[in-house]
Amino acid sequence: MKFNDLSVKFKLWAIVLGLMGALVVLGAGLMVHTESVTKESDRVVAFGNERIFTALRWKSMTQSSVDNLLAAMQASEPDLSARLLAQAQKTSADVTELQ
Repeated sequence: MKFNDLSVKFKLWAIVLGLMGALVVLGAGLMVHTESVTKESDRVVAFGNERIFTALRWKSMTQSSVDNLLAAMQASEPDLSARLLAQAQKTSADVTELQ
């Protein structure tokens, strides 16, 4: 069977069906690529969020340690000063562990 012997109707339908098949294959490939890009971007965002959370935690713990140390130096009662100093040392050890 030669191409010239086929009817025009068959040729037109072959073109339409061929284009539809190409669109289905292209859509499936695009879907797979989009899924892989989404997974990679989710991984990068999660890594960034973890680093931000760690930095904020480090900052707040350091600030708390400094506040306790300053309060211990300004306290007039020895028991309060000792307790605040112990708290500052514990927080400082936690900060060192976090780093």
